[in-house]
Amino acid sequence: MIVRDLGSHDDPEAGPLPVVDPPSLADEVRDKNPTVALDQVDEKYCTTKLEIWAYYAYYAGNNELSLFNFAPTAFQNLLYQAAGGSNTLSFAGSPRSINGIVLLCNGISFAVQIVVFLVIGSFPDFGNWRPNILIVLSIVAYALGFAWLGIHTGDKWHIGAGLYITGLIAYQNTLTFWSAASPGLARNTPEMKYHADDLASWNISREEYDFADTMKRREGVVALASSQPAEIFYFYQAYKVELATKPYKERNIAKKCTTETSGCTFRQFLDYIVDARSRTAIDRNPTWGDMIDTVDDKDFPTISRPLRDARFEVQYDLSKLIEDTSKIASFAPTCVVDERTKIATALTILKEHRVADNMRYFIRELESQLGLTLERRSATTLDGLAWTAYNTDATKQRMLDSADAIIDPDEKQKAKAKDKSLPSQIQKLVTKMRSSSYMTTDVFFKEHQAVIARASRTLKKIGGKKLCS
Repeated sequence: MIVRDLGSHDDPEAGPLPVVDPPSLADEVRDKNPTVALDQVDEKYCTTKLEIWAYYAYYAGNNELSLFNFAPTAFQNLLYQAAGGSNTLSFAGSPRSINGIVLLCNGISFAVQIVVFLVIGSFPDFGNWRPNILIVLSIVAYALGFAWLGIHTGDKWHIGAGLYITGLIAYQNTLTFWSAASPGLARNTPEMKYHADDLASWNISREEYDFADTMKRREGVVALASSQPAEIFYFYQAYKVELATKPYKERNIAKKCTTETSGCTFRQFLDYIVDARSRTAIDRNPTWGDMIDTVDDKDFPTISRPLRDARFEVQYDLSKLIEDTSKIASFAPTCVVDERTKIATALTILKEHRVADNMRYFIRELESQLGLTLERRSATTLDGLAWTAYNTDATKQRMLDSADAIIDPDEKQKAKAKDKSLPSQIQKLVTKMRSSSYMTTDVFFKEHQAVIARASRTLKKIGGKKLCS
């Protein structure tokens, strides 16, 4: 114990106050729990909303349409023009087919990318290299995109090959160095700065900080994945409604997913609507497979939570899962009571998951704009996901109790009048945040709100008598 003498205090006869230093931790403990958060820099570099919006905007305008989508088509068009009916051209010293030339160009571009990344791949981690490299590559990429405007005849296919190869290199490099900025942006948000200070003060453990860091970088993805079982079950029930109520030519959902005698089981339907990689993932995960095989025989809420806990996540093949499944009235002109009930269950769970994820944003914004701390209440989705909501009534009562303690009658009356208006204030702010014109840096917030609104409208249609003939 180390005792320091801080001098005299209020009692002149008392001795010096002993101050005990915090116990020193073993080096191995500190090594496992360093107090320096990753990517933390000077306070003046704290991530702003403008920077986040600029980051999103860059991805939207990152030359993908010209260099990654248009260029391959334009290049092959030039090759076909130059080759005529022979479908062969001399390239790299040998006569080659058009497909062979394209594949060889792809190989050359990837080989160059490997060299580039080996040479400058680590540069973004030091100084100002990342923004400088990204700016230069972006200028090159935009120049290449505009260069394609002058290449549209077969006699210029050699130039097209050069633009195609360098365009792929430039685009992939800009995408790589742009992606490298994501962790730094997330870790320097005000929220993560707060967690970093807690880590430095030993108020939280390294594991707690790492968890907060991971969640910050994956905001929204968690909700999207957790609600996917409900989303797929909704599609499946909508498919069964179409199967029972519409002729083959008029169906829209998984139209070709049928057997000789009946519609597909849930497992068959899932295999049909997901892409090849997702099918492989399902086949390799026996836990997923066992749960999926029981969906037809059990209530969905009992299956949704185990699937979510097992991190079930797939990608759709949209060419098979066609369009607008929210237009219930268009494919259910008659009552299909069992399927309608199951659709309602799936939609309710889907909606609840999106509400649960967006609630963290509502609470943070409401507390910021109201200048007070909202009371919380616990809530649970239909399939057992626990989440936290704000409690308007409890907050109002707490404020009224505080107002009762005010001695001055006039001040007390003013405080109570203000407290009683709290519910209407909250409602106005919530309505504002739900508006399509509301601006937010949370990329998933509006997506969740759109799903919630669509699910609510569809649930009303499902429950309406007009669906029954």
